[in-house]
Amino acid sequence: MNNHIISRHIFLCCIAFITVLCNEPVGNTRDGYISIGNNDSLYYRIVGNGSQKIIVPMGLWLYDDFKSLADSIDCTLVFYDVRNRGRSTSIADSTRIGIWQDVQDVETVRNYFGFQKISLIGWSYLGMMVMLYATDHVPFIDKIVQIGPVPLQWNNTYPVEDMELSSNIDSVEAIKTERLFKRDEKTKYTKVFTEQWAKTFIFPDLFGDSTFTEKYQPWLLSMVEPENEWYPNFTRHIHHHFGGSVQQLKTDSLWPIIEKIPIPVLTIHGKKDRNAPFGSGKEWATRLNRAKLVVIQGAGHLPWIENSDLVMSSIRVFLSQKYMNQ
Repeated sequence: MNNHIISRHIFLCCIAFITVLCNEPVGNTRDGYISIGNNDSLYYRIVGNGSQKIIVPMGLWLYDDFKSLADSIDCTLVFYDVRNRGRSTSIADSTRIGIWQDVQDVETVRNYFGFQKISLIGWSYLGMMVMLYATDHVPFIDKIVQIGPVPLQWNNTYPVEDMELSSNIDSVEAIKTERLFKRDEKTKYTKVFTEQWAKTFIFPDLFGDSTFTEKYQPWLLSMVEPENEWYPNFTRHIHHHFGGSVQQLKTDSLWPIIEKIPIPVLTIHGKKDRNAPFGSGKEWATRLNRAKLVVIQGAGHLPWIENSDLVMSSIRVFLSQKYMNQ
């Protein structure tokens, strides 16, 4: 399986955030940086000043649409870019990139702001990551929202009806992009190549309805603006996760712990998701102790765009609801 195909299957998963160190109280700043050691930092942005504290990894992709939650529920939203992605620090040391480092960063963000209890919104591979965080941090978690979560066991297969196996990638454009890549090794280090590569291999499979791809292309291109999102670092980052730390998860010992987590979970999954199969969302919702599954018919890996009303109203109701025994 070539690098482009691996990247397409995993992409979304991730995506990012930036900046510099900032130690001002929440009320006095809207964005800043949080140190994670070794002169590295995570970029964050804050919206709202409500009592419910919600942490959202992958802010680069989610900020524009999810910041509106602060207008409808009493909450403080902290969006941050995961390490080595988006506007956060680029990390050269591969041993400092992986799923458990991402878990550690959630706790770093919680402690930085002094939040006693948090809710989490995790999209794509971060939908799985937030459940790993929950295995050891139950007392600090109120609720969890998963959107298009990847499976705990990477490369799981599911019944055909629970997987979207077709692809929207244009084979002619794929050949052109491959040739461009091979023509000059330096090409891959440019934003121009990244845009071409993303338009060919990534963007076509993000939506269940392909008409959304053209409509949202300017927004999609803005997602690959930060240099951390350019082809070399993005593919390197993905391979460290899905060719390494995620693949090495000891699922036989993790599932029994995860299944007993007593936290309410809302799992949202597009029925035509080509990046994290619908069967993965079904598996999470079935095996988790207190999960509810919301199926977004016809949607892909960005269900909050393809059916904003259903996704956002489901999240608002879930986060506003009071649950017994929390």
